[in-house]
Amino acid sequence: MKLKIITLAFILSCSGSLFAIVESAFNPNDTLLPSPFPLYVKDTVVMNHPGPGFVQKSLPTNNDYNLTPGCYITCYSHQAAGSVYAVNKTTFVIGQVRVAGLYNQRMCEPSPYQGKDISAATEFKTLCAQKFPTCGNYCWAGGDTGGWFGIQPISTGVKTNLLQSTPSR
Repeated sequence: MKLKIITLAFILSCSGSLFAIVESAFNPNDTLLPSPFPLYVKDTVVMNHPGPGFVQKSLPTNNDYNLTPGCYITCYSHQAAGSVYAVNKTTFVIGQVRVAGLYNQRMCEPSPYQGKDISAATEFKTLCAQKFPTCGNYCWAGGDTGGWFGIQPISTGVKTNLLQSTPSR
């Protein structure tokens, strides 16, 4: 399967009903995000499109794994130094890495960790440290990155921003 490279212009055009049309022909498991990945931050809210009061930032994105299928894990730290944005007062995002795996809903499930919590997996802590020296031995990984592709969480009755991403830990 041929990889697609998602461009910023494509991401910014994906909103509302237009996205529903694009989404039917779009598979995040065979798509590379730009490196670095542009995003917009306001406090602890992050989106991949501009919004009032949001500041543009660049998320380091490692695309060394470029086979299909693949998905992105996020590298988190409790140390603010070297992070791109805060998830909350004690959790910060350092970068993201594409790995072998598939999206299940909006969760990246790396092979062979389908259906498992990857936050304690040494393999991904090591991968984060290798790809982002800022991590040192302090990062862990999470898979809630499908929001970058417009994949929405299962409805809970709470309205969320289109294309917003938040980590699972």
